[in-house]
Amino acid sequence: MSDPSIAERFQELLQNLPKPSSIQEFREAQKPFAPLFNEDPPAVGKVLEGVRFRRVAGLELHTDLLIPEGKGPHPILLFLHGGGWVMGKPANMRKLGLRFVEQGFLVVIPDYRLAPEHPFPAAYEDCRQCLRWAYENALGFGGDPSRICIGGDSAGANLAAAIATAEPLPSGLSLAASLLLYGTYDLRSLDKRMQEMGGVFTNPELLRMMADAYAGGRATEPWAKDPRVSPLPKAHLLPPSLVVCGSMDPFLSQSEELFQVLSERSRGDRFLLAPGMPHAFAQMEFLPGVPELLREMGGFLSKALNV
Repeated sequence: MSDPSIAERFQELLQNLPKPSSIQEFREAQKPFAPLFNEDPPAVGKVLEGVRFRRVAGLELHTDLLIPEGKGPHPILLFLHGGGWVMGKPANMRKLGLRFVEQGFLVVIPDYRLAPEHPFPAAYEDCRQCLRWAYENALGFGGDPSRICIGGDSAGANLAAAIATAEPLPSGLSLAASLLLYGTYDLRSLDKRMQEMGGVFTNPELLRMMADAYAGGRATEPWAKDPRVSPLPKAHLLPPSLVVCGSMDPFLSQSEELFQVLSERSRGDRFLLAPGMPHAFAQMEFLPGVPELLREMGGFLSKALNV
């Protein structure tokens, strides 16, 4: 149910949002939004925080597990958070993840390394390793290794698409579906794409800043051609996919291009265009229609996984 008070506070935050000139300023400016988006989470299942899935470069990486009630084994959704590859953490996606738990999914949300401190391919490798970990350890936490799907929002959708089209996947692992929310799937010709961006919350300079941080310097054309960065040319390798984007999203053309590739095959792919919705709308339950859209997303995954 939409909450007018949350909507009013969201509008106030937007009106006072400064235009960041650095990654650190961007991180600071975004901090008030996560608590707002995660107010009043549904009380379903159980949450296991900080489960270690990888040790790399002297760091221990952890994931949150959102587990439905009941014995299981439950179908698994590996969900990769957004944040332009430079910010975000599993707790920011808690309420959204629990909405999929409500629909019967065991949701795995990894805390991957962020740029610019850890540039490409750190985030990609961490998320790919978490997929392997979830597959190999599924039965131990109530998951079903034969029913795994992958998803993500914004930069997380970029990572999800890149991982889902990578060859090969861990031996024996087959992804049943992908859920791709308002992602960027092609960073080639980045400066031209920035000029073409439209919709609300448009800030081409911020996209360049985030892409440069992810690249570990300047996001050059040779770097962007790597399919782990721009998975669009390999989109035909995706599992059955639901591509989601709002009509007011500055990255709408990226979702349209991705679905154009998918429309040339017959695997049950769908494009869910949310009229009037901005970027990151799936976390804005105060917007009319968002709860219904979340159920539609879960319904697509349920059908693909025979839930």
